[in-house]
Amino acid sequence: MTALLALDVGGTRTRAIVFTEAGHVLGRGDAGPGNDHDRPTRDVARALRSAIDAAFADAGLRRARVDVAAFAMASAASRVDLARLSPMVGALRVADDAFVVHDSEATLAGGLALRPGIGIICGTGSSVIGVDARGRSWRTGGFGGRMDDVGAGAWVGLEALKAVARAADGRGPKTTLTRLVLRELDLREPRAMLSRIESPTFERKDVAALTRCVTRAAQRGDRVARSIQAHGAAELALCVATIVRRLALGGGPIEVVMTGGVAESDPAYARKIQAAVRRAVPGSRWRVPALAPLGGAALIALRRAGIRIDGDVLDRLRAATS
Repeated sequence: MTALLALDVGGTRTRAIVFTEAGHVLGRGDAGPGNDHDRPTRDVARALRSAIDAAFADAGLRRARVDVAAFAMASAASRVDLARLSPMVGALRVADDAFVVHDSEATLAGGLALRPGIGIICGTGSSVIGVDARGRSWRTGGFGGRMDDVGAGAWVGLEALKAVARAADGRGPKTTLTRLVLRELDLREPRAMLSRIESPTFERKDVAALTRCVTRAAQRGDRVARSIQAHGAAELALCVATIVRRLALGGGPIEVVMTGGVAESDPAYARKIQAAVRRAVPGSRWRVPALAPLGGAALIALRRAGIRIDGDVLDRLRAATS
């Protein structure tokens, strides 16, 4: 039996599966955040190890080296990142062939079952990737929460903080975000936000958690919250349109899938993103993801191992990773 590992490693949690070449998932494991742009490298390595150990334990197996292990990691954004992460993954000694890909690759591979198209991640961070029929790829966005990751949780949360600050001193309109954000942060007045957000203990995931304030305010008709969401949707649509232009994807329908906790937890916001993409790229066709990103990482591992992927394999992975 050929055994493989797949991991989906993001800013919120790390997930792992041990599975066979036929797509039978033997065990699953979860651990904490695994983005080393946000956390110390040693903590990320510990999360990877914990998720893998839990997957083997769930399978009732002793941990052993598998043939192939695919690590789909949100922090694998550049060649520099890959040069840093690859030794970390190799040091785990979990596979004869352990390799790292960006998590957007797993999103697209799983979402469209290895077909060409465009995949959008809208979670704590964001990134958009496209692959054409010849296998050429291009990625937009995903430059991190401090300067990019448009439309995603950390971006939306930061926009909420800005809106509360501007409303507090009169530069911006009043908004129900003020009450919701202060309650979320357990603060009495807006100026107290400064010490809170500049504290070393206030992490990117804490900023992203403020997305739910924007969701609630938008649901209640707050214009500022709705404007934040419209801006985020337009920026993600620009990412998609840029890929279409870069890869010259015209001439037929372009399949698009989207995953990520923010988009999945707020259907109204997801619809805004879809509408913005349709306006920017009239040839886009939205698809329900065939597999979750963890399943996409499994497909990448199977492809790397040279194993044929048929409908039965897809069905088994879909059932086990959805």
